[in-house]
Amino acid sequence: METTLAVRIADMARREPSKVSPMPGGLFNGLTQEEILDLLAYLEAAGKANLVSFRK
Repeated sequence: METTLAVRIADMARREPSKVSPMPGGLFNGLTQEEILDLLAYLEAAGKANLVSFRK
């Protein structure tokens, strides 16, 4: 179950980037090297299939 918490900006002491990735641990364990490279190309291209990252 996902929970959302709303916090007012005035109530925050500081704001900084997380040092922990939101990606689940072991995400790549079930993927082949080619699938990982395809995923990275997709993320790099922001889903635009006509970019050079997708050309073989």
